Amino acid sequence: MMTQFVSPNVEIELISHCLGDVNLMEKCILKVPVKFFGSEVCKRIYYEIIQFYTQWDKLPSKVEIEQKIKDFNCSDQENVLTFLDRAFNKPTTNSFDYLIGEVIKKYKSRQLVISIKEATENIKFGKEEKAEEILYNFFNSTQESETFESTDASSEVSDVMDSILATKDSEFEGVATGIIEIDKAIKGLKKQEFGVIVGKTGGFKSTFMINVAINNFLLGKKVAMFVIESPAKQYYLNMYSYLTGVHADALHESRITNEEAELIKSQVSKLSNERGGKFICVDCPQGLTPQKLQMEIRKLKRKEKIDLVIVDYMQIMELEGKSQTDIYDWKSIVSISKMIKLIARAENIPIWSAAQHVDKKHEEIKEHSTEDIAFGKAISHNCDVVLKIFQSPQDMLINQMKIYYLKVRRKARGLQPAITEPNIACMRVCELSARKLLGNDFKS
Repeated sequence: MMTQFVSPNVEIELISHCLGDVNLMEKCILKVPVKFFGSEVCKRIYYEIIQFYTQWDKLPSKVEIEQKIKDFNCSDQENVLTFLDRAFNKPTTNSFDYLIGEVIKKYKSRQLVISIKEATENIKFGKEEKAEEILYNFFNSTQESETFESTDASSEVSDVMDSILATKDSEFEGVATGIIEIDKAIKGLKKQEFGVIVGKTGGFKSTFMINVAINNFLLGKKVAMFVIESPAKQYYLNMYSYLTGVHADALHESRITNEEAELIKSQVSKLSNERGGKFICVDCPQGLTPQKLQMEIRKLKRKEKIDLVIVDYMQIMELEGKSQTDIYDWKSIVSISKMIKLIARAENIPIWSAAQHVDKKHEEIKEHSTEDIAFGKAISHNCDVVLKIFQSPQDMLINQMKIYYLKVRRKARGLQPAITEPNIACMRVCELSARKLLGNDFKS
């Protein structure tokens, strides 16, 4: 079965191109590793040529490669020498780029067959997670040759300047939060960016994120929210409360009237049809690793044009091969934040998450202090935007909270607060009042 995914003629013709041009040799080494060759004979020849080129910084002659092969005295030496003669003949009219594409395509096909076979065996024995990991590794390994892209500053200048001019007068450049003064400060979260909201336990982190999700749903965006700690149903109930004003506690405790139930059904259906947005909850009851997050994002992107990803929340994610992450373990948190940032870059999508702030003694911070600011800055190393929620005892009494901008892209914001008044009864963080900005205009 595997022989149909091996093309010795294509592979030897590609080698023939490389032997006639140093630039083609360089390009081939970058795009086609030795393991991409399916024919063991061609793989042997290609390996020896690369070894010679790397060592002597020049293309080998036929005699030099013949001698290397004879010195090695491999079992199929005669076959190798026959193909080597063909490699040093003038290549046919097939283009170099076409041949590279064919070799990569055949390699991917072989790997897919092997991965499916291994995944199937694991599923037979009830090892679904292992099967999923095998397929994930297949996808990543076959993307190696397409991961990096080189561009030149001179040739790109027109596109870069045009993109800046197109957004300079915009209210925001990325995906908005829907909270006016936050959008004024950060101009939305752009593609490939990672934003984090920092707060203590019960400090409106999830409320903030569900507000961002619902506001984007109302703007006609498609939002995927990965939920770990609580079932998806709880987030849907919070959404229904937000959209209709029905008390959240009444929904969670099943204390609503038939009229309220009908109101929720009609309102949600109407808004979905009118706005065209989607609020997709991805329930992750067995834990979520950065690898699984990326796999699920890719699955969703194949079905929908996802505009925004939200993860609730970062510190209860897990690292591959480890048990549940200790929420006070800074190293794990930094590793996870770094991986999420890389996922945002690779998938070209903005991602919001949250972190519970802790001090250097690995204790949750109870009061506002410089320690939580230090933690926020440590987390922000891998993030583009970092906001911090703070509630003083006085804020709690009058049902309000302050949001501090610790980092907005390249610029640290320090202690610049905006005050917001969450309507806790319906899970809604209201629009920020410009009159309460304490004189800060947050202009770049």
